Amino acid sequence: PPPKPPPPLEHPLLPPVRPNRKLKNLFDLASLMPNRGIGTRFVRKSWDRNGYEDSHWTVTRIRFKPDGCHGKAWGKLTWRGAEPTWEKEVRSPLKREWRCLPADLPADLPAAEAPLSEAAGTQQ
Repeated sequence: PPPKPPPPLEHPLLPPVRPNRKLKNLFDLASLMPNRGIGTRFVRKSWDRNGYEDSHWTVTRIRFKPDGCHGKAWGKLTWRGAEPTWEKEVRSPLKREWRCLPADLPADLPAAEAPLSEAAGTQQ
């Protein structure tokens, strides 16, 4: 096996080392939604950054692997406002840049879910 990297430098004059917050993939978010995410609209953060505001996936069916963090998802892609009539497999569901559209968030979701506060549009 390859050697382990050295521990991060900690010095009184340097800021403390904090682990990166792990963002949620599509399956992590869908598992928190009612009906396991079916009917929920999901959008990738990179689409917002690149100016594709009217683009999102509406999940129509989802199959989770036993670990709950992987699987396959299908839905309808609304791209730049054009809505198709056919269903296809969601591309890149494991990327950790997904969020739910604020209108699709359930009201009774626990406040401790940090990624969902991002989904509501707040910046961190």
